Amino acid sequence: MDTSTAVPAAPRIRALGGAQGNIVQVQPSLRFVVVDFTLNAPPSPGQILKVYREGKMVGQVKAGRIARDATIAADIVEGDLQPGDEVRPE
Repeated sequence: MDTSTAVPAAPRIRALGGAQGNIVQVQPSLRFVVVDFTLNAPPSPGQILKVYREGKMVGQVKAGRIARDATIAADIVEGDLQPGDEVRPE
């Protein structure tokens, strides 16, 4: 009689490599956005980041300094960006 029990494999946890955040505010007339990186390390100042909406790239921003906690201001390089858009490295 086999008394051994199989132990199920632990679920895989995928790391979110690099900086990844969400746009929380857009200032189109001033050409900048505010991006929240609460769950990830913020990008380096000057780093170019791509912006995605529903999985499609919609623009690019250039990271500025950390404004407060894990929130940064970023210059809009291109695109019509909206709050909720996802920001991540190239």
